[in-house]
Amino acid sequence: ERMYLTHFSMISDVEKLADDLRYRIDCFAGIATESAHEVNRYNTIRTKMHEKLYADLIAHGCRLGSTRIAELLALDLDLNTRGLEVWLDCGN
Repeated sequence: ERMYLTHFSMISDVEKLADDLRYRIDCFAGIATESAHEVNRYNTIRTKMHEKLYADLIAHGCRLGSTRIAELLALDLDLNTRGLEVWLDCGN
């Protein structure tokens, strides 16, 4: 019914958040698969994930500027891109 996330507090709409997570995983896996043979695979995956997240944030009503959004997403984009590259290299 509820989850208590470290540093974030209680979350009660667990089912919707789980659906959102599954959707995002599928999106990122698709981006990685589509980009698997690109010459600069890391940059291609990272750029496509950034574009997807940026569009989702704007659609959600985020009013931060593009530079600030890029700053806030930078670390997670790097970690997720590297993780997707490992996933691709291991034959997903």
